[in-house]
Amino acid sequence: MSKGNVDKSRVIAETAALANEVGFSNVNLKMIAERLNIKTPSLYNHITSLDELKKELMAYGWSELTGELTEVLIGESGDEAIRLACNVFYNYTLTNPGVFEAMAFTNRTDERLNTEASKEFLRILFKVLGLRNIGNENAEQVMRLARSYLEGFALLVNHEAFDTTMISLKESFDFGVEVIIDCIHKLEREDRQNSDSIGQSDQ
Repeated sequence: MSKGNVDKSRVIAETAALANEVGFSNVNLKMIAERLNIKTPSLYNHITSLDELKKELMAYGWSELTGELTEVLIGESGDEAIRLACNVFYNYTLTNPGVFEAMAFTNRTDERLNTEASKEFLRILFKVLGLRNIGNENAEQVMRLARSYLEGFALLVNHEAFDTTMISLKESFDFGVEVIIDCIHKLEREDRQNSDSIGQSDQ
């Protein structure tokens, strides 16, 4: 790679590839510079620090994931939209383990920063859930449940924490997604029952 081709977007993209290869926590500026065929001090023409670059990597991951989610959900709705959304997340995090580490752990203490990076993905997920007859409050609860499940399961898989001798990881993941969908169905039934009760009391 020639030095003239290096810009901030290229630095972030190469950092993402490097993180996926060697692990997010192992990335350093010297390794990034070598990958770009430049001197380490030259990186400061594009970034201020490794910490800033890790923040950029977090935002990069959420942006990529959101783009994939948007594309796959075109024309989809109902249970299938939820399955697709969950599988997009699962596949992305497993094929981009280093980037996902950045998404999951970079500046968790800075709620504003993390919320800003992930808000578009969560907006789309909330929209999918909001189309169900469960109310906004329940949709928010289910979204938090789904995010906790998706991120937690992916982190455990990437750290090889599960015994895979009996059941495949994907089978277990799909089982969990169906549990979430069953929860949504239960909330929908409760909403209908409440509506029917209100209707009967008004007669």
